[in-house]
Amino acid sequence: MINQFEIFFTNKENVNMSSYRSDSTLGLPILYLQDHKTALWNRFHEQYSNRMCKTTFMTRLEGNRFLFQNNLGGLCASCNDCGYEIINNINI
Repeated sequence: MINQFEIFFTNKENVNMSSYRSDSTLGLPILYLQDHKTALWNRFHEQYSNRMCKTTFMTRLEGNRFLFQNNLGGLCASCNDCGYEIINNINI
């Protein structure tokens, strides 16, 4: 089950792997989720229908390693974290 979970979250359709940030407790790269947890669960369940239950799946997503990445509108994650905005969204 855990191996299937890890394989699922190495797929770039499901996550973007950070090249510069890592989880301090595990030392593994931060993974930015491409979709909401429920949508990811539905995809995982279709692929591995009789393996992991939903509660276990959601529990494994807890912590600092898996982050939901909102639509950044063309900004990189660093710019979004620092509070920069797209020019069209700035009120002058």
